[in-house]
Amino acid sequence: MRVFLRTGPATAREYLHVAFANMRDEPESIAAFVKRWGPIVAPGLGDDHDLKLARAFRHALRAAWAGDKAALEMMQRHVGKVIATIRVSGGRIEVEPAETWVTAYLLFLQDHSEDRPGICANPECVAPYFIRKRNTQKYCEAGPCVAYSARQRANKWWHEHGDEWREVSQKSTKGRK
Repeated sequence: MRVFLRTGPATAREYLHVAFANMRDEPESIAAFVKRWGPIVAPGLGDDHDLKLARAFRHALRAAWAGDKAALEMMQRHVGKVIATIRVSGGRIEVEPAETWVTAYLLFLQDHSEDRPGICANPECVAPYFIRKRNTQKYCEAGPCVAYSARQRANKWWHEHGDEWREVSQKSTKGRK
């Protein structure tokens, strides 16, 4: 028997929980997320309250992503209490959470169990929460972060080997005069 989680319209390059963690505070960013993935919380408490809840759920996800054990435990308790639609047919169990934040938490918990969530080491990364492809991965795969990583490696090499490289280079150019 296989268990499937319905996450909404996803692409191979985009994950709901990564998008939720990287969602900015601006109303336009939240609106873009909701347009793409659906309401974060069940509407009905009022826009301001819904926004506060969405930010609180996102804050907890970010804290758990950063390794906060209390946030991780809180996520697990909350997810266990939320009612979802469950369908069983043809050897499959489909779980469809009632709210988008629950789906984001479930996806994160799955990746967390495999030690895959990462936070980009580039201090200027605009979307620092990502899913690592290797355990040693420190940077996300966004273009500016790949370039930043290359600069960091080059700087480290020059710091470690630059003096001896310059010395060898100067010796080889002295005989050319």
